[in-house]
Amino acid sequence: MRHGYALLCSLFLGCTTTPAVTESTTTDATADAATDATTGSDASVDVSGDASASNGQVKLAVTTGVSMLYSQGIARLSNGWAFSAKAGLWRTDNDFNQVVEKINPLPQNLLDQGFGHIGDIDAADGKLYVGLEQGDFSKGKQAVAWFDPQTLDFLGTVDLPQHENPCLAIDETTLIAYTPDKYHGTEIRRYDVKNAWKPLPSLTLSQQLDAMQGLDVADGALWFSCDDAVHGLYRADLKTGETVQIGSAGHLEATGSVMPEVEGIDASHTGSGFLHVLTNEPLQATSWVDDFVL
Repeated sequence: MRHGYALLCSLFLGCTTTPAVTESTTTDATADAATDATTGSDASVDVSGDASASNGQVKLAVTTGVSMLYSQGIARLSNGWAFSAKAGLWRTDNDFNQVVEKINPLPQNLLDQGFGHIGDIDAADGKLYVGLEQGDFSKGKQAVAWFDPQTLDFLGTVDLPQHENPCLAIDETTLIAYTPDKYHGTEIRRYDVKNAWKPLPSLTLSQQLDAMQGLDVADGALWFSCDDAVHGLYRADLKTGETVQIGSAGHLEATGSVMPEVEGIDASHTGSGFLHVLTNEPLQATSWVDDFVL
């Protein structure tokens, strides 16, 4: 999240102002998504399909309300879920019941360097990885930290030679990390995690993506959630960078001029779907986890 609202948000959501609440409007895309939505985390859905199909379109299957504090990233764990906010980490069980909370989880030396913003997260190799960002993008220096996925205790960090760090993903098979060099752009930086985060050649997307908020890697592809004009969900081939839109996030209803903000994404096969997208709706005091199937 790179914009937001109110006092509670200043710690967790990174907000500065409180917009007025006015009459809501609903787009056609919202109505289409709502037709396919089922409320409840234990709803039965068809999760079959080829997740690697480049022309596949996603369908909203299940939507579940969660704490509004879960406002940045989402990652699947072996026994539940992890969520992040600007200055917090949480672990929940499979039904999103909170189990562990860590407020201000970063050590002071990282905060002193300006790394006060936690972004999207991912779990791999027995660790929970979080993207860290400091605001002076001209430095060409960002960072990643990692935590114990069960206790959420801080374990370590590494600097990344890139301009921005809005989201990140770790390939669990190869332990290669992917993160956009810029919030709006085509260059995806790659790092060899098992070799001290050695930089690898970048992957270039076939089209520019804007407002990249979430990223995950699975089934031979990168999966993006973007807070762009269409709240787009995108797939990019890991080998070629060929990028296509595969749908839109499930919440497109504005409160006045304020839209819900698309946040992180997780790509993992569960009983409720394959793509799991976090959307923050601060004026409604909630966040949503939307499960999509192809």
